[in-house]
Amino acid sequence: MLAYSLGMSTMLYICHFTCGLSHPNSAVTYIDVAMMEERTGNVNFALNYLHEALKCNKRPLGVGHIQIVVGYHAIVIALPLMAAYSLSARHEQTTLRILQAMLRSEDLRTQAIGGITFNNF
Repeated sequence: MLAYSLGMSTMLYICHFTCGLSHPNSAVTYIDVAMMEERTGNVNFALNYLHEALKCNKRPLGVGHIQIVVGYHAIVIALPLMAAYSLSARHEQTTLRILQAMLRSEDLRTQAIGGITFNNF
C-alpha cells in the first residue's frame, strides 16, 4: 500500500512540475488518482482529488467549459458513496445550469441531464 501511495504522489509531483497546477493535464492526473482511490475504498480522498481536478480545470478553461461539467458530474457520482445525497443533487443542478447556458434548454443532452436530475433525487 505504501508503494501505491508513493506512486500516486510521484505522478502528481511530476505533473505539477512539468505542467503546473492550472493545466488540464494536472486535472486528468487528479481524476486518475481519484479513480484509484475510489477503487480502494478511499472515497474521501477520491473526492478531494476530484475537487482539485475541478479547480485545475476552472483556472484555464473557465466555469462554462464542458470539462467543468464533467468534473461536477464526477463529484455527483462520488458523493452518494458517502451518503451525501442532497449535496450530490446540488452539484447536479450546477451541472444542469452550465449545460443549459452552453447548449440551451432545447438541446436533447440538456433535457436528458434534467430528467436524470429531477427523477433521481
